Amino acid sequence: MSNAILAITDGTTRISFLEEGGFLLKGWQPTTAPWKAGGYWSQSALSTGRRLRTVKYDNIVDVFTLDIAQCGQDELIESVNALMELLEKAAAYWTEG
Repeated sequence: MSNAILAITDGTTRISFLEEGGFLLKGWQPTTAPWKAGGYWSQSALSTGRRLRTVKYDNIVDVFTLDIAQCGQDELIESVNALMELLEKAAAYWTEG
């Protein structure tokens, strides 16, 4: 049986959220993808109700609650900075052409 993996990485730096010694996943609130603009509907003045015509899905937003377990203040600062840097790289990946 393999071990579960929940980590963020850029290929060089890797931060695991399931292993001791850094960030530890305390809670996870998963969601489903909502419809953009609530879906596209049509209705007729001659009939009752409306019909769904098309749906496009929006992005999923999950909420992770993390505990921070570090030996000292310096290690804690390094870990938080590394996580913030990886999140910035992730945003830049999708916004830079």
